[in-house]
Amino acid sequence: MQKTCVRTILAGISVVGVALAPTAALTQEPAAAVEKRQQLMKEMSRSFGPIIAVLKGESDDLDAAGTAAMTMSESMREAMTLFIEGTTAGEVTGSRAKSEIWSNSEEFKAAGDELINASAELAEAAKFGDVDQFKVAFQPLAAACGGCHEGPSRDGGKFRTPAQ
Repeated sequence: MQKTCVRTILAGISVVGVALAPTAALTQEPAAAVEKRQQLMKEMSRSFGPIIAVLKGESDDLDAAGTAAMTMSESMREAMTLFIEGTTAGEVTGSRAKSEIWSNSEEFKAAGDELINASAELAEAAKFGDVDQFKVAFQPLAAACGGCHEGPSRDGGKFRTPAQ
């Protein structure tokens, strides 16, 4: 009886925590939100290492590449909660976010969702152990990156200013 009660309470706390996670991002200070999303974007960039190594034939470690792809998906999901009002370039030092993120919020959300889904699908493809299938599954992820910035991220794009 006591164990069941404790489990019920812990489950309730978990549900409340998950439900409040997006709210927590909204109450963050703008500078902290920018710093965290930049950390997540750097993590996503590093995640390309194992993926590119498989694509170039330098590695056959699809487990590492799949883990990296899932890290990208999870990082982007979290980063999307950190694009809060008041965090554009010019409002927060170091931010490269353009105001189009908010003026075209549906398109921005769709671009983020596309990357989240494409990287999760790439992680799934890695589980089959077929490098050729993995290469095909990478194409939607490559296209999804262009949803926010064309070419290298330092060049900026639709939702991101060029690096200084």
